[in-house]
Amino acid sequence: MIRSYPQESGNGKSREILADPELLFGFSGINNVKFRGSVEPGCELLMIAKAKKLSSRIAAFETQGFVDGTLVFEGDVTGLVL
Repeated sequence: MIRSYPQESGNGKSREILADPELLFGFSGINNVKFRGSVEPGCELLMIAKAKKLSSRIAAFETQGFVDGTLVFEGDVTGLVL
């Protein structure tokens, strides 16, 4: 879950804000992470990310993950522009 957040968060709106649709984001760090449930193969994980900071080199997001409407993950994820 953690590894997918910077990549998914970096898609869409944040690339528009940073004015380059070709940007790729890589994992840089995590803070304040809490796992509140498990995600098993076959489960549909809904990932939500809210941008906290967007710059030309770093993007930071508040993230949450839900399975069947239940919060299973939350934390702050930072990605670097590759």
